[in-house]
Amino acid sequence: MCGICGVAGPRGDEESAARSTRAMLATLHHRGPDDEGLEVDSGVALGARRLSVIDVQGGHQPISGEDASVTVALNGEIWNFQELREELRSKGHVFRTRSDTEVVAHLYEEHQDAAIPRLRGMFALAVHDRKRRRLLLARDRLGIKPLFWKHEGERLVFGSELATVLAGSSGERALSTEGLHHYLSLGYAPRELTLVDGISKLLPGTTLAFEQGKKPETCRYWDLPEKPDLSPDVEARSLELRELVYQAVREQLVSDVPLGVFLSGGIDSSTVLVAAKAALGRSPLAFALGFREKTHSELPFAELVARENGSELDAALLDASALDPRAFLETIVRHANDPIADTSLLPVLHLARHARKRVTVVLSGDGGDELFGGYESYLAGKLARAYRRIPRFLRAGLVRPLVSVLPLSSAKLGFEERARRFVRAAEGDFARAHFGFTGFFFEDEKRALYSETLRERTRGLDTRDAIVALAPPGQDALGKLQAIDIRSYLPDNILTKVDRMTMAASLEARPPLLDHRIVEFALRLPQELKLRGLRKKFLLKHAFAEVLPTRVLMRRKQGFSIPVHAWIRGPLREIVQEALSRERLERLGLDPAAVSAVVSSHLEERANVGFHVFALLMLSLWFDRHISHRSSRA
Repeated sequence: MCGICGVAGPRGDEESAARSTRAMLATLHHRGPDDEGLEVDSGVALGARRLSVIDVQGGHQPISGEDASVTVALNGEIWNFQELREELRSKGHVFRTRSDTEVVAHLYEEHQDAAIPRLRGMFALAVHDRKRRRLLLARDRLGIKPLFWKHEGERLVFGSELATVLAGSSGERALSTEGLHHYLSLGYAPRELTLVDGISKLLPGTTLAFEQGKKPETCRYWDLPEKPDLSPDVEARSLELRELVYQAVREQLVSDVPLGVFLSGGIDSSTVLVAAKAALGRSPLAFALGFREKTHSELPFAELVARENGSELDAALLDASALDPRAFLETIVRHANDPIADTSLLPVLHLARHARKRVTVVLSGDGGDELFGGYESYLAGKLARAYRRIPRFLRAGLVRPLVSVLPLSSAKLGFEERARRFVRAAEGDFARAHFGFTGFFFEDEKRALYSETLRERTRGLDTRDAIVALAPPGQDALGKLQAIDIRSYLPDNILTKVDRMTMAASLEARPPLLDHRIVEFALRLPQELKLRGLRKKFLLKHAFAEVLPTRVLMRRKQGFSIPVHAWIRGPLREIVQEALSRERLERLGLDPAAVSAVVSSHLEERANVGFHVFALLMLSLWFDRHISHRSSRA
């Protein structure tokens, strides 16, 4: 696991490229505290910070092949590197190390760009091909590892984090209007967008080639299957799924350093723990997090799974009263530098710091909800169709007024909050219902927050239209939602959150359920094997029913977020009021009075809009730190 960066510029510009890359490497120390490498040649500088996991002693990066014509910097892990090594040895390639990065260099010597689809793993990498005077960037199929880039005239700047590219690029830092508009609805900038003008994310399953005098060219080397084509044979599909999961977990247990499992007690992480136990022949060390607020704590379920599998459970407790909220938010804003408005950033960071005291690598259950139909919002599409059968006059005259007067709940996501969002979102099609149910601000709510200038600049933009366009035409209703989530929500929110927060603690997180073979299998399943009636994750639960506790199989999905409504009214209140001051909001192009009305409605307990306030808080703190060149006060 590493952080990578670099600059590709004209020949003779080596000194400038090296200077920029050294500045970028300084932003990546947390991603790779064990080693640093820099190689400069022919106008190209490659840099790498290394967290030593495979071949601890010999895996220094960047690393070259036999004749030094190909140099590689790699962030991540290649699961099939050993079998690729044997194949390359049979063709005469000579290896100096045991690292997977060197395998990539030799594989590129043999196959050039066709080497990338042969890699199984989680990775973002850069290849400098000296003979062709060419830089190739590539990102894994699901976007587990990040990669950002910016084209500046004759130079291409790239890095593992947004702040890294900012450190190596020139010009003014400007807020992206399109990125901001989508962030306020989704809590992240989707797809290739970021919140900084001119800086892009390399899309998952994509390569980027850059040669002097030419524009960067991107090419997709992998995409999701277009439509389901597997039979609904429950037993056959269950057997196939078990084999795929056990194989993926077994491959991802390879490590030269201590390894554990993140365990929430949900279906996904429990499945990974059971598969790890089978592969290791012993119970792995598990890490869990609990909250002082019992309504938010999943710890009892994690304890149950660990006890039944004989695993040692090392649990941490997150208590707002025992934290320095300013210091915690400062760390989050510094490392989640995209930004994202996911309130589970805090618990993931807390758990990662706790686990890093004992291990360097953890397996996680990320991806199971997107692949097997685990989100309540997937049911929203079904329920929305039934809701729209109610006559319009009854919906407007009875249902909406009734929902609007429901009392506030102290739950993580109370019934009244879900009901209000649902009746608003259900007027659209299934995809609009899904995103209205899960998102932050609706289009009219966003525009009410904008200054006149920003309102004019965002004219014609519609977030849900942009996201719904990601649905493949051949999929069924659920398949469309899953494909949209896998193409956007998963890489741009879930995986971003986990990558940034675990890397902030110098901890490597591996999600076995996102092995691309499992992803392809899941999206080829018919809808009834994922969402059967109102039963979510039907096939996954059936496949592992014999090895998971009944309480875990039957439990309702809870999630991993903080008690955001209470925390914003309590320990985060002062920070919210500072960060959303008139001066800061005007710099963002927002109307201070409109934002103040939203915040006040929450603080005065007239509405539960803590998630919305948190999104505005993260935006302001991020802008203050990364764009306005001012030190964050939080």
